[in-house]
Amino acid sequence: MNEKYICLIDAYSSGAKLARYLDENYDVRILHVQSSVEILPIYKASFESALFESNFIFTGDFSELERWLKAYPITEVIAGAESGVMLADEIAAHLGLQGNPVKSSEQRRNKYLMGEALRRAGLPHAHQLKMNARDDLDEQIAMIKKWPVVVKPLNSAGSDGVSICHNGTELKTKAALLFGQVNKLGSVNDELLVQERLFGQQYIVNTISERGRHFITEVWKDDRIEVEGAGLIYDKELNMDIDDAGLKDINHYTLQVLDALEITHGPSHVELMCTEEGPRLIEVSARLQGGISHKAVSTAIGESHISMTALLLGSRPKLHKYLSTRSRTAELMAVSLISKSDGVIVSSHIEDTVCKLDSFYEFVSCPMVGDTLHKTIDLFTCPGVLYLLHQDSSVLQRDYQKIREWERQGKLFTTA
Repeated sequence: MNEKYICLIDAYSSGAKLARYLDENYDVRILHVQSSVEILPIYKASFESALFESNFIFTGDFSELERWLKAYPITEVIAGAESGVMLADEIAAHLGLQGNPVKSSEQRRNKYLMGEALRRAGLPHAHQLKMNARDDLDEQIAMIKKWPVVVKPLNSAGSDGVSICHNGTELKTKAALLFGQVNKLGSVNDELLVQERLFGQQYIVNTISERGRHFITEVWKDDRIEVEGAGLIYDKELNMDIDDAGLKDINHYTLQVLDALEITHGPSHVELMCTEEGPRLIEVSARLQGGISHKAVSTAIGESHISMTALLLGSRPKLHKYLSTRSRTAELMAVSLISKSDGVIVSSHIEDTVCKLDSFYEFVSCPMVGDTLHKTIDLFTCPGVLYLLHQDSSVLQRDYQKIREWERQGKLFTTA
C-alpha cells in the first residue's frame, strides 16, 4: 500500500482546520481517534467527521485501540486539540513513530509540572505553588510571599477559571469556587496552580518541531485587558517579524522551554511574558494555536501554523524550502471582540461597521442575530475574532481603535 495515513487525535478547533487543509492539499488518508466517548461541548461544533476515513472512539481500552491502529499503515500521529495531547504521545510511542516522549507527557498538560520542568532545567520561571483541595487553604496561602498572584486550573485552557488575586481573602474565595468544578477540558479541579503575576509585554510564539529541532512559525505581540473579578481577557494580537532583533531573547528562551519540556515533534503554542528580568513562561500547549485563520496568516507571511504543520506531516522538503525563503508581505492583527454585558442579539451592524474598515480581512467567528452574548471574562465568552490586514501598520491601529469605539457606543450589535 502506497497511501500515506495520518492519524489525528481530537481534531477539533484548529485541529479540524488542519484536517481540512490536509484533505484539500495532500494526497493522504486521514484517520481520527476521539479520546473520549463524548466530545467536549467546547469542541463539538468544530468536528467534521466526513473528513476522516475512519473514526475510533476511545473508551479507555488500549488493546481495542491497538487492534484498530494495526489495520492501517500509519506514518504520522498528531494531537489536534489539548484534550488529545497525552493520548497522541502514547499512540505514537506504541507505533514506533515520531512523537513526544510518554514519560514526560503529563508535564506538557499540567501547568505546575511545566514550571517544575523549567526549574530542573535551570531556566528562569515564575514562582509558583500547587494548592490541593484536601489540604488546609490557610496554610497554603501563608506560603505566598508576593502579591498579586494568578490562580488557574492545572490542566484547562482558554483562560478558563483564571483569576488575579491581590490577597489571601480573594485567593481563598476563588479557590473555594474552583475546587470541585469540572473545567472546560472535562477534568475536575482538585488542584490549582498559584503563580506570581508577571508584568510586562505578553507574547505568543508558535512553533513546529522535527526530531527535536524547533522552528518558529509565528510570533504575536499579545495584548490583554484585566477584568475585575476574573483574569486577563484577549484584546489584540499583532503579528511580528520573527527576525526582529528585539525578539532574539524571546525566541531563544522559547526554544529552551521546548527542550526542557521534551517537545520533539509537532506543533506547539507558547505563551510568555517579557518582564524587566527577561522572558518568563506562562504556559505551553503541545498542539496548534486554537482559533487561528490559515487564510489570513498565510496571506501576510506565506504560511501559517496550520499549513506548516501540514508540511511537517506531508511534505518535509517543501517545509525546509519555505523556512529558508519566507518573507512577509503585509501587517496582520487579530482582534477579539469584547462584550460588557449579557444579552441576545436582535440586530447586527457588523456589515456596516467592521466589514467596511480599510484593513478588514475576515472573521474567524462572528456572532449572529439570535446568539446570546455573555460578559467577556475568558476565551469562551469572547463574542468573536476578526483579522485586520494592511501594508501600513498605522491603518491596523486606527481600525482597531475604531472597533473599540463602536463597542463602547453599542454600535456593533443591538441586544435585548
